[in-house]
Amino acid sequence: LLQYRASSPDLQTANYTQVEAPDGCLAYRRGAVTVALNFTGEPVELPFTGDVAISTYLDSEARPSQVRPHEGIIIEG
Repeated sequence: LLQYRASSPDLQTANYTQVEAPDGCLAYRRGAVTVALNFTGEPVELPFTGDVAISTYLDSEARPSQVRPHEGIIIEG
């Protein structure tokens, strides 16, 4: 995650805008990047589209429309 942030101009310098998210989640945009964090033990549906650049699960199953329990994702686009 740190390497991704260091290589992303949007995450370094773009304006921070908090995005509405369900209870137990935090979501925000910086430029063309959306970050979604699920602090609950249940999957959470989200209204986002785009490509998942990285997931804290470190697998290829992540989707921009759902964050799994205790998962964080970075969405491009």
